[in-house]
Amino acid sequence: PAHLKLYGWYDGINPQKGFAGSANYSQPAFSNSQLEVMVECEAGPVKSLYEELAIESVDCFDMSVTSRINLYDERKIITRKVHADGRTEYVEEPTGKDIELESFHESVTLPLLTGIGQVGERSGVNWGQRPGRNPNQAYIPVPASIRNSGFFPQKGEHFIVLTDDDKSLDCVIAQSGDKAIETYKDNSILGAYIRERMSIPSGHKIKMSDFEHYGRYDVNFYKIDSETYYMDFSVGN
Repeated sequence: PAHLKLYGWYDGINPQKGFAGSANYSQPAFSNSQLEVMVECEAGPVKSLYEELAIESVDCFDMSVTSRINLYDERKIITRKVHADGRTEYVEEPTGKDIELESFHESVTLPLLTGIGQVGERSGVNWGQRPGRNPNQAYIPVPASIRNSGFFPQKGEHFIVLTDDDKSLDCVIAQSGDKAIETYKDNSILGAYIRERMSIPSGHKIKMSDFEHYGRYDVNFYKIDSETYYMDFSVGN
């Protein structure tokens, strides 16, 4: 077994700098939010060691993994759900999701409608429905009760959102008051994704009838770790 944290920076094939220490490859580790110890080392041996270990390793996506490791998923998943109105409940979730979740994990339900239960004319999923903007631009509102719970990262920190239809979105908490989830640098990616899921043409304004036809008005977020979330926007058959 190998347990180490080595980082090597290269300019093409030319080694530049290397570091070894305690920092995981995560945003908190490389920010000012926690103490880490790193020392500079030669960059050349870092790559050599990686290549040596890679020969003795199995890619986690390799089809042979299941024949080498016993995987079990016979358990109950108890989820702590925080609703937009501040209510908290504990519910049993079915096992066997395509993505591995913790045995006990947090989740929140975020509304896609306004606080008065309407579709935003120029907000939320319709943020881009105004002159001079990409009409697909959108964000998912984060109610104050959830913003203050610490469920999501701080404003500006990137996090990955894995979706129930096997997509991956690079997201950030944005806007004043940390009241929105957007896709990083281009929030039209999120709006295009939502429209595709709801079978709405790209760029079209989303109406209440579209939500009614699709069958839901909110999304569930499951926290896998501080940088990874699972978003469920599925509807029952």
